[in-house]
Amino acid sequence: MIAGGHTQDRGRWLIRDARPLGGPPADILIDGTTIAAVVPSGEGGADLATGGGQLSVLDAGGLIALPGLVDLHTHLREPGREDAETVASGTAAAALGGYTAVHAMANTEPAADTAGVVEQVWRLGRQAGHCDVRPVGAVTAGLFPRRAASTVLVRPARARQRPTLEWRRRAPGAPPPARSS
Repeated sequence: MIAGGHTQDRGRWLIRDARPLGGPPADILIDGTTIAAVVPSGEGGADLATGGGQLSVLDAGGLIALPGLVDLHTHLREPGREDAETVASGTAAAALGGYTAVHAMANTEPAADTAGVVEQVWRLGRQAGHCDVRPVGAVTAGLFPRRAASTVLVRPARARQRPTLEWRRRAPGAPPPARSS
């Protein structure tokens, strides 16, 4: 799976002699987006290479095979702050670092407090195709604790919600904190 659940044919790969963490060297067959087989090195890697179309081979001798990482707190800045980072550039950097999914925080301009903004961030991640992008929808409108965000609209729009730090620290009825630019 890549970019928000969108599957894309990545071909067939045979990764030879990688060491799954804590284990002996192994040959790993990846078919599209699925790990199809893992066998000890030298015990059937050639059998894995047969059938199923064209196969790319990667010699991973001396390397460790790990599962993809997930970043639960990513600031992708788009929409509104594309001068700092875009969804495409942020997810490309994440993928280079071994991340297969990122959770995009709601502090964009405008804030991800409506279904439209959440869908936009999700769609940009899907188009970039580097890793899954899971938008985190704001709980409060504009990230200020005066009123709740349109959670009814955000929830079906692929967002994950959690209270902002300011919301948890402030007493009920207190004025919102000043925004810095």
